[in-house]
Amino acid sequence: MARPRSLATALIGAVVGGLLAYAISTAKTNGLLKRFVTSLSGVLAQFGGVALAFAFIASFGMTGLLTGWLAKVGVDLTGSLWPYEWNKGLMLVYLYFQIPLMVIVFLPAVEGLRPQWREATESLGGTMSSDVIVGQENVGKAKAMAMAMVVVVAIVMAIYAWIDKRASRWLQR
Repeated sequence: MARPRSLATALIGAVVGGLLAYAISTAKTNGLLKRFVTSLSGVLAQFGGVALAFAFIASFGMTGLLTGWLAKVGVDLTGSLWPYEWNKGLMLVYLYFQIPLMVIVFLPAVEGLRPQWREATESLGGTMSSDVIVGQENVGKAKAMAMAMVVVVAIVMAIYAWIDKRASRWLQR
């Protein structure tokens, strides 16, 4: 039964993290929001295991900081104990570090897109998927090119090993 929950948190983390990464990538390059979110994501993505469990107990436990603050506004978490429920609580804890991790993973890829490509796609109403995949027109050419590159790299490495071996013999004389 743990697999559907872990799959759900992974999917939610990937979708929310991807959307957040896209939103951050469109922000000002050196803006305060972008720097804050990327810094926060870097810290929270490294926050796992025992430290994560302790932080959630200290925040949402019976006498936790956020539980106390929410109780002052009229929201009672101690009656429901939702942070300790297997489904809701555990999924929340996982999402706490999966979303920032996905932001860190997706942000370089999203920022690598040229602004002109994004603008052209948005203005024409297109999506990021290509029509080439639909008909599989050039898949054979791409695979052949990849295989040719593997052969070229193997040949170059063999020549390098041979030259290195001869050079080491010359140096030993």
